[in-house]
Amino acid sequence: MHFIYRMTETNQDNQETNLDEAIDNLSHEDLCEITQSSIKRLIASDHLLSDLPVDVTPEEVLAQIAVIQGQSITVTVLRYSETPLNVVIPQQNTTVLDLKKAIKRSFLLKQQRQKSKTKISWKYIWKTFWLQNTANGKVLKNDKELVSNYDVINRTELRFVKRLSKSKTLINSPERSCCTEKYPWFEQITRQEQLTLSCNNLGLNSKANLNISQLNHILVDHNHKLLYCYVPKVACTNWKRVMMVLTGQSNATNLVSIPADVAHADTNALRLSQLPKKEIKRILKEYTLFLIARNPFERLLSAYRNKFSDNLPSSKYFQSRYGRQIIKKYRATPTTDDLDSGANVSFSEFISFILNEGHYETLLEDAKTILDMVGAPTMVFPVTRGGHTKDRLREYFQQLSIFTIQHLLKMASIKIPEQKIILCGEYGVGKSSLFRRFANNTFVTATDRKSTLGLDQIKKTYSAHGKNVQLQLWDTGGMERVASITSSYYKFAEAAILVFALDNPATFHILSQHLLDIVTYAENAKIFLCGNKSDLVSETEESSISDLDIESFCEQCHSLISATYKTSCKTGEGVEEMFSDIASHLIKSNQSKMELQSIEEHGFKISEEPEEIEESCLC
Repeated sequence: MHFIYRMTETNQDNQETNLDEAIDNLSHEDLCEITQSSIKRLIASDHLLSDLPVDVTPEEVLAQIAVIQGQSITVTVLRYSETPLNVVIPQQNTTVLDLKKAIKRSFLLKQQRQKSKTKISWKYIWKTFWLQNTANGKVLKNDKELVSNYDVINRTELRFVKRLSKSKTLINSPERSCCTEKYPWFEQITRQEQLTLSCNNLGLNSKANLNISQLNHILVDHNHKLLYCYVPKVACTNWKRVMMVLTGQSNATNLVSIPADVAHADTNALRLSQLPKKEIKRILKEYTLFLIARNPFERLLSAYRNKFSDNLPSSKYFQSRYGRQIIKKYRATPTTDDLDSGANVSFSEFISFILNEGHYETLLEDAKTILDMVGAPTMVFPVTRGGHTKDRLREYFQQLSIFTIQHLLKMASIKIPEQKIILCGEYGVGKSSLFRRFANNTFVTATDRKSTLGLDQIKKTYSAHGKNVQLQLWDTGGMERVASITSSYYKFAEAAILVFALDNPATFHILSQHLLDIVTYAENAKIFLCGNKSDLVSETEESSISDLDIESFCEQCHSLISATYKTSCKTGEGVEEMFSDIASHLIKSNQSKMELQSIEEHGFKISEEPEEIEESCLC
């Protein structure tokens, strides 16, 4: 490590000498980017401002300062089954109408951050609901009255209560509040926020490249600007019947009269994948998109009963194609008739096949809400059979062992390990360009470069060796140009990418200082070396930084470098390959850790005979 410390002392003196000159040479865009990144870090480290989001607006900062100085107050709006909404209003002379406007602004900003497209009718909300002070039960009925008259002070909690006709009295009990009673509009908001959060956690954000093949299950209704993403065994037949009526393909008043095979026919539905890419992007931005989810256990049971218990033609097909092989593989002593017909597959055999091979619950309420949102004509949503799948869950799942059910739960859950990766290196080597390539596969020239729009980190999912991993890439946002990077940037990092510019030897020779920071603050991180800007190195001329120089540096680092790469953010060459290879390294590393842990826990233990577990119900 003597080599690293010696280089650090020399480079530190040079940095301090050139710092003022470097700041003077910064462009306006660079200063905006650095200032925004600095503000975010200051807010995160200030206990008075730490509750603010990382992409905070100036108005939010001023509002929080006003609260601290006693000029404004914070009220909390409780919402059904989702996180409360904090709203800042002036302490003096604020009317109920002012409060409602502040709630709308806060909610729209929250939606904007989550990139939510749920359409909310505020006219409908204020026509249907009042606000109520949870502390004293007072209902804020008069828009012109001051909120102070309803004893609204700092940290007051408000909730929505449904307006009742004059002939009825308002029940102020908690059982009638919005926090415990389901209202369709708030239910949709909750689900939208949960879906957006889940997609972000899986790296499925709106900036990903559009894959047309993934849009084949989305049906289009231009008349009502409606998109339906259908999922098999989640009322998709009935919803396709509804879409036929909405698009004018059928004029049936009793939707059940539309045959199932007609509803599923490709000629009776326009799929989003059939449209031009430019038109697809416009429609996704402007239309209302919905899907119906269902309890995964109910969906499994519904599929079993529909495909292996019924006597429908489609059931015969599944029994013949899949039933025979299920019986052959999972039945100890099958008869010849069983193997020929495949008609009597048991539920436990079906589940074994699922495990080894391969919010429907409020359907009627949701259907009404969705159709109301797009102004569809009044219609009765079709109910084709009284299957009572939910009521029969216990009957069927009692046939399974608790271990099988736990395996099913694990299969139904999506949990991808997350790995933090940090970008290290001198200013100007292309760290932010690597970040942009990783985020949305774009490149911005130096003359057109703007602020990073508050993006300090972004997630993306990769697959290797049969496993998935979510890379969470962090960027310094130019902070290293005017201040030292804090240790929190390195904390919990699983990998670090040392970046230098192939056309600038100075950025290569100073890598030792950044390497020292990594081994000091992120001692367990795997380190990767990236030579960027390969497009600026002429093919006829040798790079000012040769492969021999890189090999020599790696040798001096005593095997700290896991792999080396050459990339060009301008052309995109080598960038995606680098992140894919890093993902592969991390997956292998995690597998090795798990194997070592298993050896430590079980390798030298004598196992006792497992006790027999009695079959029991799921009570």
